[in-house]
Amino acid sequence: AGRLGVRAQAMVGAFEVERGGERVREMKRQKAKQGYYIGPTPYGFTSQARVKRELLAEYGEAGAARAQEEAQKAIPVSGRLFIDEDEAKVVRLIFRLYVEEGFGSGRIARDLNRLGYRRRGGYIWRGQQVRAIIRDPKMAGWVTFDEDAYKRGVKSNAPVCDQELYEGEHEG
Repeated sequence: AGRLGVRAQAMVGAFEVERGGERVREMKRQKAKQGYYIGPTPYGFTSQARVKRELLAEYGEAGAARAQEEAQKAIPVSGRLFIDEDEAKVVRLIFRLYVEEGFGSGRIARDLNRLGYRRRGGYIWRGQQVRAIIRDPKMAGWVTFDEDAYKRGVKSNAPVCDQELYEGEHEG
C-alpha cells in the first residue's frame, strides 16, 4: 500500500508539472492575443522591467526598493513596451538604409559601427543583430505567438517572423 501511495503521488506530481507548463503557455497566448509582449525588452524599446534592471545594476541589491520606485516613476505602466528614443533613432536608420539604400544587414552593421553607434552594453553591431531587427514584427507594433507549437504542446523554435501576428499595445 505504501509503494502504491508513493507512485500515485509521483504521478500526480508529474501531472502538475506538465499542467503548469500548459498554464504558462496559455497565459502567454492570451497576452499575445491582447497585444501584450512577454519577453526581454527588444532593442528600440524600454519597459519598467528594463529600467528597474538597469537601476539595480547601478544601485546593487541594497537599492532594490529605490530602483523599483524610480522605475515606476519613469515608466508608470508595467508590462508594456515604450519607445526608447535614443535606440529608436538607430532602428529608424537601420530601416532607412535597408529600404531606401538597399543595404544588406552586414553593410548596415559596418556603417553603424563606423558612425559610432553601439548596442546595449557597448557591443558592436553585427549583421545578425541588424537582420533580427529588420525581421522583428515588434518594430512595426505587432506581437507574435507560435500557434503551431502551442497546438502541438511543444516549445516554440520558430523565428518571430514566422509566427502568428497580433496587433500590439505598443507603438511601432
